[in-house]
Amino acid sequence: ATWCGPCVMEIPHIVQVQKAFGGRKDFAIISVSLDFDGSDKKLRKFIADNKMTWTHVFGKTGRAQEAADKCGVEGIPQTFLIAPDGTLLAANLMGPSLKDDIKRALESPPPQD
Repeated sequence: ATWCGPCVMEIPHIVQVQKAFGGRKDFAIISVSLDFDGSDKKLRKFIADNKMTWTHVFGKTGRAQEAADKCGVEGIPQTFLIAPDGTLLAANLMGPSLKDDIKRALESPPPQD
């Protein structure tokens, strides 16, 4: 959310991750914004100004709150690293170590049943 200081502080780390892994076929970032003030234009400007070049879900029509609820989000920012098969690989990866944490996860073999 644009009004969430800790969320805004995470953006540079996510931008770094997008630059490092965004070209991979097995990796995608999806941001779910809980901005509900009705100003899609303001949010789109914020996204552009911060060079957030990945997929964004927001607003009531984007079902952002529904997505957050289904993922059990109780506070923000919140991150999830999800395998292509839907397996939760990690949660709450944030800060300066975000890129390295994701790199390690992507290099690890997939979990075995």
